[in-house]
Amino acid sequence: MMFALILASVSVETPNQTSAPAPDVQAKTMPTRDKPKSAPLSVGQLAEKARTALNAGDFRDAVNDYKLLLKQEPRPDWRDGLTAAYAGRARELAAKGMLKEALVMWENRAALAPDLPMEADQLTLLARLGRFDALPAQLTDPKTPEALAERLHAVCWTGQPSTGPTTGGWIRS
Repeated sequence: MMFALILASVSVETPNQTSAPAPDVQAKTMPTRDKPKSAPLSVGQLAEKARTALNAGDFRDAVNDYKLLLKQEPRPDWRDGLTAAYAGRARELAAKGMLKEALVMWENRAALAPDLPMEADQLTLLARLGRFDALPAQLTDPKTPEALAERLHAVCWTGQPSTGPTTGGWIRS
């Protein structure tokens, strides 16, 4: 009886019969749904794509495109575009609660353009992360705008970011 059950579970194929490949083999041979490969963009087209992405708020693509452009030629307008894209991407990530990733974007911006002052959003992020050790140097930095210095002073004294701009300057917590 046991022998009959084993024979019943085995299928026998004749030489003219074909069977479909196993599902895992079939999945490997099916075409993927990746984006179709297009011709590489010219430098001018890539620059336009980067500007369009930046203006549309697509900071991730803008970062990637400006990086490609800067690898080809270190033009100041492309560097400015990349610093703006880094700042925009940092704000996006911070809004999503991805604070450490946002900090990396701010650090990339600072490494690319050390002559730029710290922005208020970067200061707020540092405070949210408890990175107060990085803040006092900004008080004496001549590149730090006056309103930002006032906000920074409030953060250093209270440990909390100020609430934002008003007609009389920054409100201290």
